[in-house]
Amino acid sequence: MAVWWVFQGDSYERSREGGYLWAPLVDKAGHKKNHWEAVDRIQKGDLILSSKDRKLMAISVAKSNPYRSAQPDQRDVKLWGYEGRRVDVAYVDLKTPVLVDDLLDCFAGIDDQAGPLDVNKRGKMGYLS
Repeated sequence: MAVWWVFQGDSYERSREGGYLWAPLVDKAGHKKNHWEAVDRIQKGDLILSSKDRKLMAISVAKSNPYRSAQPDQRDVKLWGYEGRRVDVAYVDLKTPVLVDDLLDCFAGIDDQAGPLDVNKRGKMGYLS
């Protein structure tokens, strides 16, 4: 079992409501992104920390292995395109969201290159770590 951290931003509510994580295959210029390709490495049973606005909002469990999928929410097609990768997840909301800053000590031993936070202890620009 692996633990992942996803920075969802504006898509958090739609993804949570739909019970999924989704990332495009390529950007509008046709380029792949490592943080989107990471979705392909999630396995059924993995844990996913879901954050938005520098708060840990939910801890989720992957209910499926990744699979190819059309964009599940048409409101996001203009932003991300139509083709992507998806994992079905069960979101478990935290009763009280936890500030990411309160978790920094938990990640002190993780290499900045491999972990979800940059050298300034901010969430990396990207989707999934």
